[in-house]
Amino acid sequence: MNLSIWSGWAGHNDDAKRRHIATMLMSSRICRMRLIALWIAVLFLCSSIATAGDRSHAKQSKADAKKPVMALHLDVIDPRKDDVPKDFTQAFTKKLWLGWLNVMPQSAMLRDSGKVVIRFQIFRNVPDPAPEPTVEVSAGKHMKPLTDAALKAIRDTLKKVKFPAPFKGSRIEFRAMFLYNLAAGSTPQ
Repeated sequence: MNLSIWSGWAGHNDDAKRRHIATMLMSSRICRMRLIALWIAVLFLCSSIATAGDRSHAKQSKADAKKPVMALHLDVIDPRKDDVPKDFTQAFTKKLWLGWLNVMPQSAMLRDSGKVVIRFQIFRNVPDPAPEPTVEVSAGKHMKPLTDAALKAIRDTLKKVKFPAPFKGSRIEFRAMFLYNLAAGSTPQ
């Protein structure tokens, strides 16, 4: 028994078989061309959406720069700052941020705004008495709760942090800038 793809073509001549094959090949070419055209359309659509997204993101970024935010910026101001492990600085910043959120005054949550800059040190062996953090820029007399919250966050975080073992020095000096409801674009570097 001959079971080939042509078994259903018994009695048809070779010319009919060739026409059928040509039709099948032509339809597969058309399908491939349609598929390629579809891919081109999808790629064009994706690129136009991405371009529009970039434009809207740029507009949104400009708008976001004007929105008031709560922000914390921590700088290592020690002369050996390149020796301070980056993972320690990142972990310390995270702990300080969380500590600050825990003591955030209600007035700040109700849109009081201001900037507080505090300079402080972490010691390998804490001297007795430990030096107090220094307020370099205060939010002002009428915004004392903002300054107090930043100081409390630093003091609480200093109690929880361990001095990084790989660092060779005896202390690390930091400057923390706390922004309460100020535009993100107003952050001085």
